Amino acid sequence: MRISLFVIIFSLVGCVDELDVTIERVLRVLVVEGNITTEPGPHFIRLSKSAKYGSIFEDFSKKVNSALVRIRDEKGNQVILEEVESGIYATPSTFSANVGSEYTLIVESNNEQYISLPEKVMPVAPIQSLRVEPKKLASNSEVVFDIGVEVYAEFEDQGDEQNFYLYKNSGTYFVETNPELFVMVTPDGNVPAPKACCDKCYITEERGDPEVRITSDDLFNGNQTSQLAGFIVDDGKRYSEKYYMTVQQLSLTKEAFRFFQVLESQLSISGNLFDPPPATLRGNVINVIEPESPVIGYFYASDVSTQSVFLDGSLVDGSLADFRLDDDCRVLENSTTDRPSFW
Repeated sequence: MRISLFVIIFSLVGCVDELDVTIERVLRVLVVEGNITTEPGPHFIRLSKSAKYGSIFEDFSKKVNSALVRIRDEKGNQVILEEVESGIYATPSTFSANVGSEYTLIVESNNEQYISLPEKVMPVAPIQSLRVEPKKLASNSEVVFDIGVEVYAEFEDQGDEQNFYLYKNSGTYFVETNPELFVMVTPDGNVPAPKACCDKCYITEERGDPEVRITSDDLFNGNQTSQLAGFIVDDGKRYSEKYYMTVQQLSLTKEAFRFFQVLESQLSISGNLFDPPPATLRGNVINVIEPESPVIGYFYASDVSTQSVFLDGSLVDGSLADFRLDDDCRVLENSTTDRPSFW
């Protein structure tokens, strides 16, 4: 999430008095990203500060380092998170949430203290199977389509209470490049500089489908259902062979679901006249010292069901996008020459 700062200058014809705007207070807002689940850890919490209000010269975000980050349950048990990267805090690998328990995030940094409202872990219905369908969707262009594969989670909803679901995904795919055709750019022109390695890599991405995918059981309470868990678009690389997709079906509280509903609505705004009006994206994290001070983000705790599936390139309805790289495949982000065990 980013906070954008817009400077609007009005030019008027005629005599204009100088306008002296003095901002007495510069505010940098805490941004919280992260959650815990019933799967083994580590689980991650990302902390940063948004751009300062009142200054266009400040950096847009700053990692929050050396904070004391804890997660506490309703019985007083707590776990302390370790800063594993700048602004990224991890639970121990042995930590996992329990269905029915409530968890609170506590952050202490630079004489400031933040605390989340308790989040209860609701049970989630297990995914029984994953169904795949080729899909062609219109994009922003009238002549260009997004071509890929939709993946649906099939399961039986639990009918004893209202349930809310969130879908996450990750993926791995194979790429082949041409390091032997690498060309070095020099002041005297391009010079062939073939590389001995490497032409075959496996790339892992945290979110092949970046859309917010949520649903509630209002229309299928207690029944068998199939819900869209992700749409993996062909980008020229993903389906050169096959794509290994892992789907997580997570439970949400009603409050967390409402947060993601608003987030989904805001992300869908395209500037159209019929877009929904912007809404205040209120999370569940509070500044203890200054409760009225805004905090961005939501800490949630979920039960989770996970399944994986291979999406074969032959599923893609249409021509695959072209991809060519005359370089070592390891220059691609999150790439490795090590073949995954599941491949």
